[in-house]
Amino acid sequence: MPAMRENEDGKPLPVTLTGVARNHVASFDYFVQHGLSEIVKRLRKVTLQIPGTKDPSSRVHVWFDEISLGKPSREGDGTSCSRDPRLFPRECRESSATYKAPMSATLAWSFGEADNVYRRKFRLCSFPVMIGSVACHLWGASSGDLIRRGEERYEAGGYFILNGIERIIRLLIQQRQHYIMYGRISSLRLHSCFRTALTNNKCFFVLLNFHGILFYPSSQGN
Repeated sequence: MPAMRENEDGKPLPVTLTGVARNHVASFDYFVQHGLSEIVKRLRKVTLQIPGTKDPSSRVHVWFDEISLGKPSREGDGTSCSRDPRLFPRECRESSATYKAPMSATLAWSFGEADNVYRRKFRLCSFPVMIGSVACHLWGASSGDLIRRGEERYEAGGYFILNGIERIIRLLIQQRQHYIMYGRISSLRLHSCFRTALTNNKCFFVLLNFHGILFYPSSQGN
């Protein structure tokens, strides 16, 4: 669970503000804390047979032992070790950079039926980090800390910074209702189609033309 965000006086930040992006942040936190490990569990072990052999002891078993996401840090700037290595969102906005962290994986392998398992950890890629998540350096920060880091006092997070631009993933559950999504003018006839919801939670595509209104049941369900 996210740490309680507090003002400088120790009082929690308004829920009406922090709750705006709560679902976004909670979803990303689940991905970091539980989702990556679930991915590892579902990846099947790969068995390779050394060419020209049929002996079971010549088989190599390979699998992912762990996948983890770190926290944003400065990379290759050659500055003094006394400088704070942490990378904060404001710096990425100002430098048109992406707020990202290294994603690492541990690859494991063994030979035949032997109990000896060899492991090697390596970097997979740089993965964008959601502002305000557990992988962000602003996680659990008070309003005073946010201001000192150049953020809004009531920063709620829930978005990414890509090439210096703030971007949000829209949680689209279904298509918009009562919204024109298709139109065509042919032979002096105007056709327009939009999705609407009627009684009994059934969805229909409505086709409008000069000859009346036709209702077509949606194959997409609710």
